[in-house]
Amino acid sequence: MSDVLSIIPDDGYTESAYIAAYPSIHGAHRIKYRPMTHSDRYVMGNALGTKSPGQASELIATKLTKHLKDWDVRAADGAKLPITPANAARLKPNLLERFYAIVSGRDGGDPDPTDKPDSDAMDAELQAILEGRPACEVQEEANVKN
Repeated sequence: MSDVLSIIPDDGYTESAYIAAYPSIHGAHRIKYRPMTHSDRYVMGNALGTKSPGQASELIATKLTKHLKDWDVRAADGAKLPITPANAARLKPNLLERFYAIVSGRDGGDPDPTDKPDSDAMDAELQAILEGRPACEVQEEANVKN
C-alpha cells in the first residue's frame, strides 16, 4: 500500500480504498476518491440534520459522487456503472454508507488482499528472531546499509 498523506493537497490528490465483500450483502470493491476536508464533513453533517430522511439520503449520494473519481461498481450485465448520484443511490445501503465513511475520513477501508507484504520488514523480523535481537535494531541496520 502506498503512503497516505496526512493532509489533503490542493492539487487533485486522490486516495484509494478496498472494501471487502460483506457476505450476502455486497461484493468487494475498490474506489479512488478525493478525501473530504474537515470543513466539508461538518458542513455536510449540519446540512443532513436539516433534511428529511429521503433528502438526507439524496444529499449523501450526491456528495459522495463529487468525491469519487473511480469505482468498480457494475450493473447486472457486467457493465461498469458511471459515477452518478442516481447510481450511488442504488448501491446497497451498507455499501453506500461505507463509501461515504471512507470519503469523509471516518473509515480507511479494509486491507487489500492484493497488497504485497513489506518483504524488507519481514526479513528483518526473521533475522531478529534468528539473532535474538529486537526487529527495530535489525531493520535500522538494514536501512543504514541501503
